[in-house]
Amino acid sequence: MTLPSFQNSRIRRIVTPDGDLEEAFSPQSVVLELEDEIDISSGDMIVKKGNLPHIEDRLEARVIWMSEKPLLPGGKYIIRHAGRNIQGRIAELQYDIDVNTLESRHATQLPLNHVGRIVLETASPLFYDYYRDNRSGGAFILIDPLNNVTAGAGMLRPSHIDKVPEKEQEQLPTFVSSDERMETFGHGGKQIYVAGEDSDLARSFAKQLERELHRLKAHTYGLDFKAEGVWGRSAREIVNASGLLAEAGLMSIAALPGLPVLPRKAKGAYCIWLGNVVSAPETADRILPPAEANENTASLLARTLYVEF
Repeated sequence: MTLPSFQNSRIRRIVTPDGDLEEAFSPQSVVLELEDEIDISSGDMIVKKGNLPHIEDRLEARVIWMSEKPLLPGGKYIIRHAGRNIQGRIAELQYDIDVNTLESRHATQLPLNHVGRIVLETASPLFYDYYRDNRSGGAFILIDPLNNVTAGAGMLRPSHIDKVPEKEQEQLPTFVSSDERMETFGHGGKQIYVAGEDSDLARSFAKQLERELHRLKAHTYGLDFKAEGVWGRSAREIVNASGLLAEAGLMSIAALPGLPVLPRKAKGAYCIWLGNVVSAPETADRILPPAEANENTASLLARTLYVEF
């Protein structure tokens, strides 16, 4: 799969000056010949379909500041990452790090030679790995757009939310337990996601599925993702809302049309992909050919979801 176009193909040949290879690895320089004609530009990625990088437009990083002009929240910079230049801004300066004690301290700016943790927002999604896992995919530099001077260098890291201990991630206590809600509703909470390459088909099938669940007396709520083709803040808001609805005992049905990926596995989540097996994300629980995404299939699937959950 190529990024950011999300087009699929296979490697036909691995070409070198000394002849073709059966396999290649870092740091070799090779030429890849694909089976399909795909427009690939400088900075694009070729990845295994089941091994996609993180795809976000809001991310956290540790930076060392290299400019005499201090880093300030709201500052706009060019982010140079993996051969691509992307417009971005400093959404938040979380803290300054004391290099002697490694203690974090509150800060409103980051002066020259200081190290701190920031939140970046990008104009388009960034395809990246955490620096701890892949240095080349997790490193970046910030360039001042006014003078093209390197202002800082950074390492992409997991968000603080990802670091919260499992005990702290447990559902907060409520006045009504999940068992009581299940007894009242007749089913448990569920996050159902419908995605596919055909936007209209994904929305249509999501509506059919909710209608069929409603006929079974299920307590449902439908969500429609409007910003097609980008996995960013809007998509995360849909996923967060779906999770809250599921915790409240509802069956949320979210249409995510045009998205090449589905949410990562979560408790009570069920992901439906409308398309072929080759293009299906690894997180898909059910793959439906577009021709089968009809009212009859929605009815059968609704009964299965209602009984099992």
